[in-house]
Amino acid sequence: MASRHGFRVDVTDAQYGLTSGFTDFTQRRIQVGAWLGPEERSAVLAHELGHVLLHGPNDEVGRLYGSSADHRGLAEVEAESVAYTVLRAHGIDRGEQSALYLLGWADSVIRTQRSAFEQDMYSPHPTSRVDVARSVLGRVTAATKGILEITNPRGFGGRIAAAGADPRVSQPATYAGVEEPARPTVGPVMAGP
Repeated sequence: MASRHGFRVDVTDAQYGLTSGFTDFTQRRIQVGAWLGPEERSAVLAHELGHVLLHGPNDEVGRLYGSSADHRGLAEVEAESVAYTVLRAHGIDRGEQSALYLLGWADSVIRTQRSAFEQDMYSPHPTSRVDVARSVLGRVTAATKGILEITNPRGFGGRIAAAGADPRVSQPATYAGVEEPARPTVGPVMAGP
């Protein structure tokens, strides 16, 4: 999946800060910690693929993600939601780990947007974690479909049309006053035999 988007994956003992992995858009690489077990490496890779599909420098959320730690929350919620869903489709349940990560970053999004709202009353202002989840659902679903189309987990069903797997063809995510114009959504997914 990474190579289809021009990224290489390095599994290495080198560590960047306290992370188990990261995506470098400039060098077009994903780094995953070699010290992790197979399940954890899969989880980190799925998370970083979420960033590759959703947070490039040409994406509004991606530009914010790289601008400061205050704007990291929405991107982390999206990437971890992609990872959780992809792993679950492959029979790996990391619900507890993902839930804690998602709750922390969703709360960060709410704090950041409340701060933006105090300065500009026209900024979007989610009042709950559910609002945050709703704001990312379309993008997360499209990115997840793109990964599952390639990894084809058992019981996944038919193939998904390429247009249906494009995360850019979805509802926009909003974050601290940034909203992309709505793009057309793709019709229903057709299940195969």
